[in-house]
Amino acid sequence: MFLSRYNAQAIVDEVGKVISTDINLMDASGRIIASTDPKRIGQIHQGAVKILNEDLLELFIEYEDEAQHVKPGLNLPLNVGGKAIGVVGLTGEFIEVSKIGQIVKRMTEILIRDQIDQLQIQRKELIRDRLFETLISPDSNAMLTPDILEAADRLGFDLVRPRSLIIFKQIPENSIATTDFEYRAEFEFQRFWKSVCDQAQAVFFYRYHYWAVFFPGNDQEAILTFCKSTIAMAIKNHGISMKAGISLSGQASPNYADAWYKAHLALKSAQSHDHEIVIYDIRNLGIFLQSVDPAIKKEYIDKVFDGMDQKTIDSYLELIKIYITNNGSLKRCAELMFLHPNTLQYRIKNLASTTGLDLRNTSQSFLLYLAMLCYEDLVDITNNPENEFTGIRSLL
Repeated sequence: MFLSRYNAQAIVDEVGKVISTDINLMDASGRIIASTDPKRIGQIHQGAVKILNEDLLELFIEYEDEAQHVKPGLNLPLNVGGKAIGVVGLTGEFIEVSKIGQIVKRMTEILIRDQIDQLQIQRKELIRDRLFETLISPDSNAMLTPDILEAADRLGFDLVRPRSLIIFKQIPENSIATTDFEYRAEFEFQRFWKSVCDQAQAVFFYRYHYWAVFFPGNDQEAILTFCKSTIAMAIKNHGISMKAGISLSGQASPNYADAWYKAHLALKSAQSHDHEIVIYDIRNLGIFLQSVDPAIKKEYIDKVFDGMDQKTIDSYLELIKIYITNNGSLKRCAELMFLHPNTLQYRIKNLASTTGLDLRNTSQSFLLYLAMLCYEDLVDITNNPENEFTGIRSLL
């Protein structure tokens, strides 16, 4: 295994910062793939070929030979993983390059190992991301394919073990990193996720603006504790606010596509109705409404608030929310809205005469509450247009 030309040149540039001679890096075929002398890149270095074919420990070339693409200097094999994978060459007189040859060789080998380790990490992350993307896809048979089973085995991810799925989302969404500072911050946040998930024996992956965590078991208290502490640490250590949606599952061989859908609905409910964490429960009206077509919600809102301007609608929505939240306590509502109780009564009557729905009537107050929830959902879709579930960018 060797490096790309880009990575090889990065190594040459790094080593070149500490020595004054030209450096060449040759691959296992003897071809120069990186050099401080750009004109030599692509040439077959016959000295490197000789070292690799004859398993030499070093080769010093005394005279320049343009036909052989060699110049005076010291050439040394690069050994990684117990075998020669290339050659590093230092151009210059023997007395000059012999003093630093072994140091440059060791530096180059260390940098190559680091690059190879990084490539292996990246490959593992790619395998992991592909695995999880497949697991949450609507195709329920995807888990049974040999490729998926092999990828899970390589990652040590037990497909049978019961796991709940948590989806975290940064609020507001993070922008794409463009500066060194932003890249470092992004890298540190990745390390943060690895740390908190390793401690909980959980597995995570990043998808678009979402952090998906596969949490062992379905202990609701343990999962809520994990979510709360993770969100608190993200704010404290990285200045990042998040919300979370949870799909609990205690069954073996979980259906992750179903879990993703449910956790996402719970997350959308958290966003729409200003909750930090929501657990999926179809009895939760806020979650139930996430599966209702936004166009139907829009039609319902238009029917309830027919002919009203935005200022009036906002005023009534505030009244409905405070009234329902405080279980119809006129005293408490009046205090929160800084209104005289008689003024509050007047506004409730005015709402009833305008909409035909009375907050003081249990069944009618539910219909007004439903309108408020639908409105909050549509506002969330407008503010977060990249909604992969509805595909609707704005209805308001």
